[in-house]
Amino acid sequence: MNKSSGNQSNLEKDLKDYGVESSSQDQQHSANQEPQVDMSNDSYLQDSNDEQKDQSENPIKSGSSVKSTLMPIFDKQDIVSCHDAFLGNKFSDSELKQEIKKLKSQIKIVTDEIYEMVDKELAIEEQSKKPLSEDNELVCEREELVRFLRQIETTLRAHTKHFKRRQKLRSGREEQGKEKEHSEFCVEKDDVESLKEEIAKLREDQQSTKEQLQRTQEALQQTQEALQQTQEALQQTQEALQQTQEELRIAKIELGKEKEKNSQLESRLSHLEKENADLRAKLKESSKP
Repeated sequence: MNKSSGNQSNLEKDLKDYGVESSSQDQQHSANQEPQVDMSNDSYLQDSNDEQKDQSENPIKSGSSVKSTLMPIFDKQDIVSCHDAFLGNKFSDSELKQEIKKLKSQIKIVTDEIYEMVDKELAIEEQSKKPLSEDNELVCEREELVRFLRQIETTLRAHTKHFKRRQKLRSGREEQGKEKEHSEFCVEKDDVESLKEEIAKLREDQQSTKEQLQRTQEALQQTQEALQQTQEALQQTQEALQQTQEELRIAKIELGKEKEKNSQLESRLSHLEKENADLRAKLKESSKP
């Protein structure tokens, strides 16, 4: 086995690791030959008719223009954000299924391009009788497309897993709803009698509650009447207190007037006592021989 065939085996191994099945060593890939993508576990919800319809409605040229056509739509940043988006239930069921179909279509296109590049590499190696170096532009471009293919497949698997989880949850909820509906209508005769007894007990409790409520309302009415009487008595007391305060104010005014009058009288009395003393002194002087 020469170096060319050995390198071909390595390429086939790389493709297989990324989910793309290559043909045997001596099988040649023509431009119209459809590559084999590993979808045996039915994890991609295969629908060949839908795929063909999508590809016919949205044709994407394969060849050297494949990167410029696909990369702006599915670069690494978009793959990560798209992977996060479905976790937050951003897509509806129909949108998620449409995304799955779109990704399947892109896988087909990228895989075709990878096979074409592999054929070119093998042709160059066959002609030059030596394997291409790892830094060769064609090899780097092919490896970049293989990595890109792996990113698309990762997103596709995540979308498919989420879509199936939704279907399983919905199926479980529907099943629970059916069981609940069945249990509601499948009531045994004993259960009916038990329900009747429970209803009778509830009615007795309701009647007792009504009587208790009526007694409580009567007691509340009495309390309200007593409160009203207390409020009236309080109002009368406040009026009496106000009247007493007014009388006290008037009495204080009168007391002030009396004090002032008494002060004037005391002053007058003092003046009169002084005049009386003077008169007595004069009388005493006049009575001397």
